[in-house]
Amino acid sequence: MSTPLPMPGAAATALQQVRRGWPVALIALAVGLPCLGIIYAAEIAAALGVWIDSTAFNHCFLVLPLAAYLLYERREAVAAASPQPAPLIAAAALPVAICWFVAERIGIMEARQFLAMAIVQILVMAAIGPRTWRVIAPPLLYLFFLVPTGEFLVPWLQDFTVGFIGRGLHLLGVPHFMNGITIEIPEGSFFVAEACAGLRFLVASAAFGVFYACLIYTSPWRRLLFVALSLVVPVIANGFRALGIVYLGHLLGSAQAAAVDHILYGWLFFGLVTTSLILAGLPFRQFAPPVLPTRRPLGAGHATATAIGVIAVVMLAAVPRLVAGGLDRAALQGTAAPIVLPLPAHCSSVDPASAGLPQSVPRTAAVALTRGYRCGSDTVVLRLFVFPAHIGAGPVFAALRGAAIVPGWDEIASFPLAAGHRASAARWRVTDLSRQGRFAAVAAALWLDGRPSSGGLMDRFRRAFAALHRGASPPVIAVLATAATGTPALAHAAIERFLSDANDLSGVIPQVASGARRR
Repeated sequence: MSTPLPMPGAAATALQQVRRGWPVALIALAVGLPCLGIIYAAEIAAALGVWIDSTAFNHCFLVLPLAAYLLYERREAVAAASPQPAPLIAAAALPVAICWFVAERIGIMEARQFLAMAIVQILVMAAIGPRTWRVIAPPLLYLFFLVPTGEFLVPWLQDFTVGFIGRGLHLLGVPHFMNGITIEIPEGSFFVAEACAGLRFLVASAAFGVFYACLIYTSPWRRLLFVALSLVVPVIANGFRALGIVYLGHLLGSAQAAAVDHILYGWLFFGLVTTSLILAGLPFRQFAPPVLPTRRPLGAGHATATAIGVIAVVMLAAVPRLVAGGLDRAALQGTAAPIVLPLPAHCSSVDPASAGLPQSVPRTAAVALTRGYRCGSDTVVLRLFVFPAHIGAGPVFAALRGAAIVPGWDEIASFPLAAGHRASAARWRVTDLSRQGRFAAVAAALWLDGRPSSGGLMDRFRRAFAALHRGASPPVIAVLATAATGTPALAHAAIERFLSDANDLSGVIPQVASGARRR
């Protein structure tokens, strides 16, 4: 057996310092990261809820194991790195925490989650220093995929898929008629629902593409090129998948037969697409160069500097969270006046359960009223929610967004409804739902300060500032729901007729808000 050569004195001293630096950094991170977990518990819970409920983000459960594997792949570089605390970097958490507070007040959860993850990056960098952070930057930055984002792309993806199908059918010589997201061929109709837009494949492919690029490439350009392919290929492939389903329906003579198990076949198809990307990227694989120990001496106050940096980041993150919590608790102490709605002409009151749609009440709503109406052959359920006058924008817009989520029903599409041309007309948004050949429509509208709201970013800012004023008017959300058989158009036709009979509810809601404010 050969005897290992003794290390030079300087190299041995550097290696001992490296080994001595990591325990301090790991202890600091073991304390600081759970503290951030407590501060951002709401963001974590919201992300977990999306991972569980949305098939587009089920892959997020794999992000932590994949990040851990990327860290394992860099174990030699990590062992050779010398953590050097940089407490001054904690100052970068101040503008991020301020931005988080603004995002919390205007109610944008995705922004809150991204900013919380940025705080995590700053805490790690303050504990180990920017030079060592760069060594483990790929697994750390990969954690941003824990944030479920991308739903804003769904309308664009739907339009692209519908256009792709239309051009494909034209080239194949299949007669067809297109109306929005509906594609009709002689053998039946197809709906390009939100679930068929390809978001689930796009975000999963993006997460895998970044992981694979970090694993086998060292060149930034090769990584960027592979990630770009991982974004473009799934979108085009989803167009071919959707076109194939419609064309198969044409060949089989039945649209329903072609749509059976199309989701399962879609995953198999994208499994083949991902495998093709892997095989295409392998010939260009790069190997990391050998790692040399970092010979940087540790300062005498190494442990103190690490503790100062971690504590400073945690405190800067905690202050806006405490302020936001105090404002929310004060807002929920308000009350509102009871709601009394007039009965529209040509309508009668019925049991709300007769519409066949489950009903939910936001926990932050002070007053809620549910009424059922029978107007001719239409049955419509109206839910009206009045919130405390000083509540922030977050709970209000979350309730508005969740108004169309009906358990057991699949969402087809969502679009604005022109209920009137007056300046005071409400801005309704209709969501088409389907379940076992039955269709439903859910329409929701929001009033802020007694005026209809478009739900845009400026309205969120106005709500956040109005919540701080003493004479603020309470927000009001109205939700209409109905169900029909045949086509989605029959369901929202019933919604439109009710809004016409009820004068768009725009004359009632300001009175409700005014009465609640006086109370």
